[in-house]
Amino acid sequence: MELVTYVSALHVISAVVWAGGAFIMAWFVSPAARKAGPAAGPFMGALASGSLSRVMTYASAATIAIGLVLWAQVVEGAPTGTRGLLLSIGAVAGFVALGIGHGLQGPTARKLAKVQLDVDGAPTPEQGKAMAELSGKMATYGTWLMWALLASLATMTLGANWLG
Repeated sequence: MELVTYVSALHVISAVVWAGGAFIMAWFVSPAARKAGPAAGPFMGALASGSLSRVMTYASAATIAIGLVLWAQVVEGAPTGTRGLLLSIGAVAGFVALGIGHGLQGPTARKLAKVQLDVDGAPTPEQGKAMAELSGKMATYGTWLMWALLASLATMTLGANWLG
């Protein structure tokens, strides 16, 4: 097998970890936490400040870095035709997802974790307001991230397997 095959496998694995984590958070964990209300605070604070955040950061960085290496190896210049268009759309969607995750969701998660970890007993009205506002932002950013990753995964898969 060629080296590009192994590099492609690493790209796919890191993308699956990144997208899988985003999908689970957007579809299951965040809605359950919103339903649980303030009782979810300590759990969500620990989750946001724990290893999941680091894994998502490393997986997203690896996906983008390996994707750039593959782009240089596979595309060889300006992408052309349907395959090139699909790969290009997927790349742009991947960069959008990276921006949402690192520029919006990550900082908001850290703020939310700090507020949630500062709660001792019942939250004060200010803490409750801050948690509700930040949780709403997290849900919005999580949905945006999920759709950007889905667009990237779909178009990259189509582009990588395009026979035309």
